[in-house]
Amino acid sequence: MESISFPEQLRQGFHEVLASARPPTLRGSHPTLSGHAADRLVRMARDTTLSPRVRDRILRAVVHRYRSGRREEWAPIVLEILAPQMLDLLVTFEPSGLISGEDVAQQLVMATLGAALTVPLGRNARWVEQRVLLRAGQGVARWLGRESRRRSRRADLDSPSVDRQAVEVWRIRELVSTYPERHRRGRR
Repeated sequence: MESISFPEQLRQGFHEVLASARPPTLRGSHPTLSGHAADRLVRMARDTTLSPRVRDRILRAVVHRYRSGRREEWAPIVLEILAPQMLDLLVTFEPSGLISGEDVAQQLVMATLGAALTVPLGRNARWVEQRVLLRAGQGVARWLGRESRRRSRRADLDSPSVDRQAVEVWRIRELVSTYPERHRRGRR
């Protein structure tokens, strides 16, 4: 099975939305953006000749639609708009031997969509791209830290170098550590 690169996966999801029977359009938002199709919105949001304020307005409208509309339709559009910046952010994370680059990329997609849902955005919010990506980057960094700690604590219990008695002691300690200690009042 041939693996598909991260940018190709994002692009494929976007093209699937465009190929759907009714590709989403932006309606009921800012008058200058109303009625634009998804592919046009992506081109406009990435167009560096437009002012940052206009690009912000486009992304804000798409994120609001993602929050209130059919998420399965709008998620690929949010990801496609943010794809270049997500790729820049992805290279800042160093996967360890225990965590693959693909895992980090998937986590970045989840964190970006989660941030798009939860980051505070008022009616005229500015710096939408930075807000979403900062929150997503923080989420991925926290996840990487947790996963690295969790996976480094695991021992390969089937390894021939691990003593069976040590394994049993480790299992008992793991079992004991999962239950809160009971504090007896009045007894020492």
